[in-house]
Amino acid sequence: MTKILVVEDEKNLLKAMQEMLVKNKYQVVTASNGKEGLAKLSVDLDLVILDIVMPEMDGMTMFDELRKIPEYQNMPVIVLTNWTSDDAKIKTQKLGAIDYLIKSDWDISQIIVKINAIVSKIKKNKA
Repeated sequence: MTKILVVEDEKNLLKAMQEMLVKNKYQVVTASNGKEGLAKLSVDLDLVILDIVMPEMDGMTMFDELRKIPEYQNMPVIVLTNWTSDDAKIKTQKLGAIDYLIKSDWDISQIIVKINAIVSKIKKNKA
């Protein structure tokens, strides 16, 4: 079963994402900030969905830290945020983000379709 870590501080969105991902047969681990997200990393994760603007440790810092850990240097990451900064997009691309999605441009079902497509590509690359 594909295992996804969702790091998101908006409780309602986090719950909705978790429910939709579970309905789509994913195993889901959640965290409400980057510090908690780093603590919940495990080598059996297939994908990280990461918000940027969060308390304690923002997603950009978490992404930087994640890439410093040898086991997670190639971990697939989707950024899902309301931060529309071009600098943020460029930095996450440099860190290897698979995609940068602006929350207000996507509804939850569209996000799940996008995740399904990305997971399918990841599985093909692993095979």
